Amino acid sequence: MQEPDAHFANQLPIERVAFVDWATFDIMKIMKGVIFVHAMWSASSVQSLRFFVQVISQAQALPVQFLFLNADSYSIEEFIKAFGTRPCGNGEIIWIKAGKVVNVFKGFTSGEQKSTIIAQLREF
Repeated sequence: MQEPDAHFANQLPIERVAFVDWATFDIMKIMKGVIFVHAMWSASSVQSLRFFVQVISQAQALPVQFLFLNADSYSIEEFIKAFGTRPCGNGEIIWIKAGKVVNVFKGFTSGEQKSTIIAQLREF
């Protein structure tokens, strides 16, 4: 997967960020992680990425693995099978705990949602 926009790279805690290779992806190996599904062709996904990177930079102390998944690396059917929801291309955020999906956020619609996501990460 291509890495997120280089403009955001200096804001990421790179030691806790991984890029998902769909060919070898195994949800059962994720004990506590948050996946950002990035559709590089979607303006709303790019906006969500900006907000998500800000969230990550504010949540660096939290013991959560941050993963990025390229929206063009899977079929809709594969995505539904893995995560139990249909992708929408808005920059979905998927919470995984002990190999199971525990929450799905369908993308940011405003910057005000950042505090909600941070609060959910703290409770996670």
